Amino acid sequence: MNPADTVSKYPNQESMKASQPDNTSLSAPTRKFMIWLVAGVFLINLVIILIGIQSLIYSRERTVEQVRNTTSNLAALLAQNIGDSGRRIDLALLSIVDALEHQMTHGGLDDDTVNRILAAQKDRLPEVDGFRASDSEGRVLWGKGVNKSTPESYADRPFFGEQQAAPGQRMLVTKPLMGKVSKLWIIGFSRSYRSPDGKFAGLVSAAVPVSHFFDQLGKPRLGPHGSAVLRHVDKALVSRFPAVDGPGGVIGDQTVSAEFLSLFESGVDQGNFHTLKTPDGFERTYAFQRVSGLPFVLNVGMAPQDYFDVWNEEKRNVILFLVVFFVLSVFAAWLLLRFWRQKMADTAALLASESRFRNYVEAAPEGIFVADADGRYLDVNPAACQLVGYSRKELLGMSIADIAPPGAQPQHQEQYQVIKRSKLYDTDITLRRKDGSLFDATLRTITLPENRVMGFCTDVTERRHTQIALQESENRFRHISSLTSDLIYSCLRGDDGMFRIEWVGGQAEQVFGYSTDELWRRGCWRPFVLPEDLPLFDRSVTGLQPGQSSDTILRIAHRDGSIRYLRNVAQVEDALSGRHHLYGAVKDVTELENYRRHLEKLVAERTEQLSTAKEAAESANVAKSAFLANMSHEIRTPLNAITGMTHILRKSGLLPHQGSYLDKIENAGKHLLEIINAILDLSKIEAGKLTLEETDVHLGALLGNVASMLNERADAKQLKIIQEVQAPSAHLRGDSTRLQQALLNYAANAVKFTEAGQITLRVRVEKETGNKALLRFEVEDTGPGIAAEVIPRLFSDFEQADNSTTRQYGGTGLGLAITKKLAELMGGSAGVVSTPGAGSTFWFTARLDKMAGADHSPERTDVGKAETVLREHYSSRRIMLVEDEPINREVMLALLEETGLQVIVAVDGEEAVQRASETSCDLILMDMQMPRMDGLEATRRIRQLANGGETPIAAMTANAFYEDKQRCMEAGMNDFIAKPVDPDALYAMILKWLSHGQ
Repeated sequence: MNPADTVSKYPNQESMKASQPDNTSLSAPTRKFMIWLVAGVFLINLVIILIGIQSLIYSRERTVEQVRNTTSNLAALLAQNIGDSGRRIDLALLSIVDALEHQMTHGGLDDDTVNRILAAQKDRLPEVDGFRASDSEGRVLWGKGVNKSTPESYADRPFFGEQQAAPGQRMLVTKPLMGKVSKLWIIGFSRSYRSPDGKFAGLVSAAVPVSHFFDQLGKPRLGPHGSAVLRHVDKALVSRFPAVDGPGGVIGDQTVSAEFLSLFESGVDQGNFHTLKTPDGFERTYAFQRVSGLPFVLNVGMAPQDYFDVWNEEKRNVILFLVVFFVLSVFAAWLLLRFWRQKMADTAALLASESRFRNYVEAAPEGIFVADADGRYLDVNPAACQLVGYSRKELLGMSIADIAPPGAQPQHQEQYQVIKRSKLYDTDITLRRKDGSLFDATLRTITLPENRVMGFCTDVTERRHTQIALQESENRFRHISSLTSDLIYSCLRGDDGMFRIEWVGGQAEQVFGYSTDELWRRGCWRPFVLPEDLPLFDRSVTGLQPGQSSDTILRIAHRDGSIRYLRNVAQVEDALSGRHHLYGAVKDVTELENYRRHLEKLVAERTEQLSTAKEAAESANVAKSAFLANMSHEIRTPLNAITGMTHILRKSGLLPHQGSYLDKIENAGKHLLEIINAILDLSKIEAGKLTLEETDVHLGALLGNVASMLNERADAKQLKIIQEVQAPSAHLRGDSTRLQQALLNYAANAVKFTEAGQITLRVRVEKETGNKALLRFEVEDTGPGIAAEVIPRLFSDFEQADNSTTRQYGGTGLGLAITKKLAELMGGSAGVVSTPGAGSTFWFTARLDKMAGADHSPERTDVGKAETVLREHYSSRRIMLVEDEPINREVMLALLEETGLQVIVAVDGEEAVQRASETSCDLILMDMQMPRMDGLEATRRIRQLANGGETPIAAMTANAFYEDKQRCMEAGMNDFIAKPVDPDALYAMILKWLSHGQ
């Protein structure tokens, strides 16, 4: 501002003209700004669209991958169920064949007996329509629906010719065909049976209706348009779920898609393919699975219109988001353009207002002073004159030092020098009026050209008095403005400790159903809170102290009668007046709470479904365990008779060739027992039922036992067995039985496959920690070695190095698999290092507990001497034998009487209790599974007798599971031996308890 203008009363006209805005110069930046704005909106939307497209592509790929995994899992499950059904049918056919061949050996086939055998198997397998049997000419003479007077014939069936050409070899499974007897579409399962001379005598068939497979395929949840298809390996349709009208749904139809055909002909066992056209007209993604053990392939498919529902919803949401984002970005650009134009208009208005500035200065209520570089006043406005009490004329002859308080002139002069060096300057200052009074003022200065200074001065005396009130108000509104909610409020705590509403803002009527005035009249919103939530309200609101805050969800009763959920955020602070102020915000979260409760309900329902599925799986596992236990018992019982009779015959005196026959019978029995034990161990491990025992582990004795078991076989092949033991630093505890079993599996294989050289049994400490030791067991042989491509599958179930039909060595292929699983149960692993032609080293590791003291391996007991000791020193002792099976009873009597022991016989649990109450015994050998009363209950009752509390009772049973042993111990028994009973082990156990009694 020109100094000459400040002293004139009115503004200079030329200056006013120069201050007018140039609209032409303002329009050009607006057009340039619009171009940049449009380009920016376009680029931002393009980036967002690309991100959305990429997200949809990724989501679609993830959905397709999930469908492939789901269909693959369902296909594998269906294939396992169908394969299990086929194996059950094969077991039933084998049982029937064994029964028929047994009958033919003992006089021929009896119609009633054959039909009863077939019907019994039918009752066990509800999926089979019927079991039927034919003679050697193919005439169907026995089974469900058979008319023996006019029998149907299997002679024209292809499977009849195959079974006739290779009798007793394997089960044959047909493709879909019309049953001659049942008149249903069926899948035929057949096995042949032979006459005593080994010739073909006929076949046994099981007819499974195609409808059974339809029911199986319908169990998985594949969506409204999903499908499951079962085909024979010649591509003939067996069943399709859901059923399809037309040629594509006809049983036996061989029309398949090119995608399926390509995957089928590749030879893979499983895979995925996608086809656009199926017989029912739907596009689907399929999982391909071959059924293990059966000539079937399985396809399980899901349709895109089912599994893309969620993705389509996501696509709609993305498109909606992009549209909304585009609209919002355009709207934001419009607001920005509007702001820019407003800014330009404001600038023009500011330029135009400069011409009126002088008038405003004159009329301003604030005192305005203009001084030169020396501090002399060049101009003042009327408010300035009124502020200090001098006239305009008087002030224009004065300087800043003239209105300074007495003695403060040097400070004012120094401060003025600072002001001149600053463009803008704000400060508080004390001035003197003409009458000599002093007052406080605020001063804001602007430095003008030529070091002139314009100052704006305001008396702030009254403002000081309201400073406290203003500070409190500022604090209150600062808190309120920081909250975003449906309702905000502030309260002041009264003398009674309760808060009263001071101020309310927001939608009170929407939140509570009552107006703001009604809320004021009630004093606070506590009356609306449900009675059950009042204690929470008092803790989180009324009970808050300064510096405390809360965030709580409370329920209130709305005016319309509904229950609303309100989220209340509150904080208490000390006011400057010493009172407590509460600042709060309320938000209606009813919809969110209802949604949360809905989700909780869905979670509960899903949990219940999972629980039901778990119970079904556990029931199936229990059924499997019961089946395995029953099969074990049924096989061990006759096997006990076989091994026992073999032992008795061997001692009765035989010719050399008869001894050779007994050796073969005994070896076959041992081999069968090994197979049974291996299958049961594998089943228990897979079911998680195998429990490791905790006993002392003596490494030297363990290796010695394994070596002694194999010495006879090794000597026969002139093999040397070497033992190497690295003594541990502490005594060890673990499952000695399972360690010995694992090592024996390796060692037995080494002896089997090694023709010359030596076998080394080795154990060493691989790693020791505080209370654990990791041991490495090795069996090194000088056998033929193993090819590198064979090693990866050696430790799989039922696998051998040579799986061909011309293999030299037999075996189940379970030994290595069980060893690996046992090692893993004991915290270790298993493997093999082998070089073809140079031998192999099989190893496994196990983690055992360390105890105080070193490993002192005990002397191994020669159990073969037990029989002699019993005969010489215990021949008069009395033993009770409790056995219901006649042959096993006869075998056990013969074994016991060889030692001279006095034997009392009981045929069931009731008779055992009666005999025990009448006669004292030195030992009781108790069977577990018997009619009328089992061995467990009999043991409990004997323990209750006056003379039965101290009598040793040993279980001698075909129930060989660890759980069975535990049940026997819990019932009060002292020992346990599983059938088939090894005579030496039996004598050793009897000797232990008879000598213990002494």
